[in-house]
Amino acid sequence: MHYTSTMKETLEKIFHTTRSIRNGLILFMAAGLVFLLKTLSTLILPLIMAILLTLIVLPLIFGLKDRGWPIALIVPIIALITLAVVFLIFSIFINALSEIINQQDQLFVMLEKKVDKIILLVNDRYSLNTTGEEAFRWLFGEFDVARVTSMIRTAASGVGSFGRSFFLFMLYYIFLLIGSSSYREYVDFVAQDDHRLMQTISSVQMSISTYMVIKSAISLATALIVFLICTIMQIRFAFLWSVITFFLNFVPSIGSIIATIPPVIMAFIQYDTFTPMIVTLSLLTATQMTIGNFLDPKIMGDRLRLNTVTVVFGLVFWGYVWGIPGSLLSVPMMVCVKLMLEQSDSLSILARVMGYPDKESQKRTRRRLKRRERRSIIQQIKEDTIREE
Repeated sequence: MHYTSTMKETLEKIFHTTRSIRNGLILFMAAGLVFLLKTLSTLILPLIMAILLTLIVLPLIFGLKDRGWPIALIVPIIALITLAVVFLIFSIFINALSEIINQQDQLFVMLEKKVDKIILLVNDRYSLNTTGEEAFRWLFGEFDVARVTSMIRTAASGVGSFGRSFFLFMLYYIFLLIGSSSYREYVDFVAQDDHRLMQTISSVQMSISTYMVIKSAISLATALIVFLICTIMQIRFAFLWSVITFFLNFVPSIGSIIATIPPVIMAFIQYDTFTPMIVTLSLLTATQMTIGNFLDPKIMGDRLRLNTVTVVFGLVFWGYVWGIPGSLLSVPMMVCVKLMLEQSDSLSILARVMGYPDKESQKRTRRRLKRRERRSIIQQIKEDTIREE
């Protein structure tokens, strides 16, 4: 008996020690992975963007392949079209950003004049003695043109660094397109008779592709509406604002707010009256609220959406690892992680932590809580009755 209890204690100690070593190794591997992602960002970022773009066009490849199109024709056509579109958008974006940098002094002068005009109106109306320079400092803090110029140039150099990596991105993308043509056969070869593995891989791939296609379509629709609004209001750099809106729309809540600010400021600088700025702000806000609060949730569904804590954590984590590109890719990356965790029985609880219950689950939870409350009340009544007797 004593031998059995000693053996049990020894096994428990070994189990706890093994678990501690395993947890330490997992933390060490996670820290090493973060270090590699940050150190090799120039190689990994183009690969991640190539994977996401491949996931977007993957349903189109499968659709054309199922209709009998030869792979030798599908891959070159899709590669040429998508790369041409990406290169065209990138070139126009860089040109617009360069134009803003070249005209920054003129834009700053126009902004200062506009603030001076507002201060004169306020002084006449309320008999104040505030100068335009004081008001400008109060509105924008210790405004330093050189600092703002440096920030713009830093952003441009960041975009330009990806431009220098475009060739690497193109190679990744072409190889992934070629490999995706035989993706189903490869998964079937790996899975063999393991139907669960086949279903898991197919489910993850379809879910991620669905998310990327839907989110890209919603972001593109939002960008087109922003472009039309800016064009109708004759706001300069309309294409630039629409491209910024497309990428920032992947960042929920915060992204839509940030994307609205630049065109509104440009309307404020351009026009002598406040009416165009107010109209632009109203139209852009209405567009973002309609799509973000009504259309996006209805189309995306609850399974593909993340809770606020997960979104903030993703922004901080991927922003730390990859900077601005990481912040833009944070939500798609977290959605991919969530979908993969859902396929594991032991890790599915982490996927539920990252999301939130759908309407049916909320209804079931409310009904369960009501039943518990009723049982508790009935039990309390019974106990009070027995006590009185």
